[in-house]
Amino acid sequence: MDRTEWKFGATPINLLVIAVVHNGFAFPVLWCHLGKAGSSNSTEVTALLEKLRAMLGTRSVLVLMDREFASHTLLEWLRVANWDFDLRLKRSALVRYRDHTHRVERYFSDLAKGHGCWLKRKVTVYGVKVFVVAFRPLKPTEDGDDCVYVVTNRAPSAAVSFYKQRWTIENLFAALKSRGFNFEDLHITNTVRLENLLGVLCLAAFWAVQLGELVAAHQPIKRKAHGRREVSVFRLGLDALERLMRFDAPVLKGQWCLWDDALRLLSGT
Repeated sequence: MDRTEWKFGATPINLLVIAVVHNGFAFPVLWCHLGKAGSSNSTEVTALLEKLRAMLGTRSVLVLMDREFASHTLLEWLRVANWDFDLRLKRSALVRYRDHTHRVERYFSDLAKGHGCWLKRKVTVYGVKVFVVAFRPLKPTEDGDDCVYVVTNRAPSAAVSFYKQRWTIENLFAALKSRGFNFEDLHITNTVRLENLLGVLCLAAFWAVQLGELVAAHQPIKRKAHGRREVSVFRLGLDALERLMRFDAPVLKGQWCLWDDALRLLSGT
């Protein structure tokens, strides 16, 4: 779960989204327009999670969220729902461990760069018993933190690696906005229209990723010197869709992709 936010004039556009991680991309399944600027509150977050629980029934869930969301209300909701979670903590979050309460950053102040560790027993964070894990990257994160703190109710050894998959929703937002559909350039502020349009764009993003995976299966994407792909699977699929809609068949035939293939992917057949 995460938010994406921008403004049209003085009107805030603030979308809270739940997405499912699949092959390095996040596909939205639920969303709502908050109708305000700034962070969501626990009531808004748990209300959307309740809708997800109604959809999934007894299926197992691992929830990944950034540091904006961690709170007593959320952790208690997740405990009652019996869902697993890896949630990032603010460095100022208070942790009670061995009869002492300190900011979480104090417990990991000696952690070396490139290393991770965790407190050896469950501790109390926001009134709930959890494990606390920390990882200090070689350089500060994009939001300026020199250490990442994660709370989890599962085996702490895997928490950071799973939490890293949360970044896939940032890839989704980039695809919906500046690197794909330019959602923020649309001058729409009506809540219903925004939510409906997001649904259409989510379907288009899914289609593009599926098509990109089809093309990449026949022509693997080259990688740069640092190991990253020259182009994302989403971008590859979106470019293929644009060519298909221009009926640029000769080009796409060489890429093992024709209009019938794209339609089959969209229909799930």
